Amino acid sequence: MVGYTPNNQTEEFKKYNLWLFVSDTSNKNHFKFFEFHSGEGIYRLENGESYEGSSFLVLNTIQKRTESYEAHLNEKDKERKKKLSEVIKNVFENVEINSEWQKSFKKYLRAADENSFFFIDPTYIRDYRGAQGIIKKLPKLLRTKAKIALYVPETISFPAHKQVISTIEKLIEFHNKDFVHLKNFENDTRGFLKRTDHLYFVYKK
Repeated sequence: MVGYTPNNQTEEFKKYNLWLFVSDTSNKNHFKFFEFHSGEGIYRLENGESYEGSSFLVLNTIQKRTESYEAHLNEKDKERKKKLSEVIKNVFENVEINSEWQKSFKKYLRAADENSFFFIDPTYIRDYRGAQGIIKKLPKLLRTKAKIALYVPETISFPAHKQVISTIEKLIEFHNKDFVHLKNFENDTRGFLKRTDHLYFVYKK
């Protein structure tokens, strides 16, 4: 398993492409943002600098580009959720922060429409698997009109990584969605790993 490391090349790859997608697809009248694994929002680096995570990137972008927006963030770690709440609510409005996305998933599905964007960005590959994993819930989300970004982190378990990627692509194609698949070939999170991170942007044909 590989943990989250802010401000590395892998993270910059993800954030840059996320910014491009949100900038290009956000509705100027109203935008709904759903994030399943939000982290701390802002990270304090060892050199004393601050690093803004994906939540801040998306919220900053839609705040500038849309007349109104709402955001639904999730972070199951209590300490990270506390930090997230402190930094987000000082800067943004109309943001709901919950602990576990699974508990709110049915509500999210009812709200999902063509003006919605779901960002699914787990730290570990295991979050995609299991009875409450992302893969189990993905078919229902793919049946909505929402746009989706799926980030699949690197892992030392090649079979698990390959299976998750294969399943995601089969589900996207089965639901007749267009998608862009990006791979970061210059992953420097852990030099000894041969696996790399994958990023999918899914939208309606």
